[in-house]
Amino acid sequence: GDLARALGRRWWWPLGFAILGGALAALWAFNVPPKYRAAVVVVPSNVDTRANDERTVVTRLEDLASGDSVTEEALAVLQSREFGERFIADHNLLPRFFPDDWDARAGKWAVPEDRVPTLAQGFRHFNEDVRGLNRDKRTGLITLYIDWTDRDEAAAWANELIARVNADMRQRAI
Repeated sequence: GDLARALGRRWWWPLGFAILGGALAALWAFNVPPKYRAAVVVVPSNVDTRANDERTVVTRLEDLASGDSVTEEALAVLQSREFGERFIADHNLLPRFFPDDWDARAGKWAVPEDRVPTLAQGFRHFNEDVRGLNRDKRTGLITLYIDWTDRDEAAAWANELIARVNADMRQRAI
């Protein structure tokens, strides 16, 4: 009762905090760049493919043998540092991952030589903030997703990563 009387006398406090919170949330929402998620559902060749989700691209790892150890090897390759660093280097993604350290007009790093981001730092960013991998234990489906500010690039990168792991696994089999 005392709380209700206190709030009744100072009704403008909760209203003021609500309006301030809403304004701050709106300001934050309009200033955060959009992020898009491209998801590729990977179906290992030993998984039943009857259930398809229309919202995602379903890719079959046709080059993988039916053994689960081969699927595990493909996942290990996909998550490996060497594979990720090669992808980052091939697409010159370090300037995109660290835009505050990159001078786009000059086309060079704007930080001292000892503070230039390394491929290891780029891989850490890629692994933690850009690429994700989820394996559904029940269905066996593997979802690779890319979170990025450009939806077309996110989709292209997700598809290319799957194509590259297929090529790597094909080469290993040979």
